[in-house]
Amino acid sequence: MVRLRRHPEHTPPYFGAFDIPTGIATSQVDIGYALLTPWQALTHWTVLQGSPGAWPQPHTGSTPWRDPFWTPPTDGQSVWLRRHDTDTASVMASYRHAQQTYAIHDTPWQLPWYCVWKWKPR
Repeated sequence: MVRLRRHPEHTPPYFGAFDIPTGIATSQVDIGYALLTPWQALTHWTVLQGSPGAWPQPHTGSTPWRDPFWTPPTDGQSVWLRRHDTDTASVMASYRHAQQTYAIHDTPWQLPWYCVWKWKPR
């Protein structure tokens, strides 16, 4: 089990097990559910010290923006998302739990969970 950092910048660290042959980090977060992150989206890793922490975490804070790993939306939930910090426009989407993607509104495009900086309810 390792502590992971991913791109985009300013996302909180999370945890997973990295498989070298496939190049995929698997974060086992619930019974029978795992979030997958390919190596291309990872920027850093270190040995995880202690417990990975409770998942999901309740949303707390002064901003409506939420992290897609620690506080994911529910399946089918309509959201606003940003791909990078405040440099990018907010995009309307809905979360697809089984695919681990955000379906961009009125397009066939899907954005993997690990490419999202933050999301907020729409």
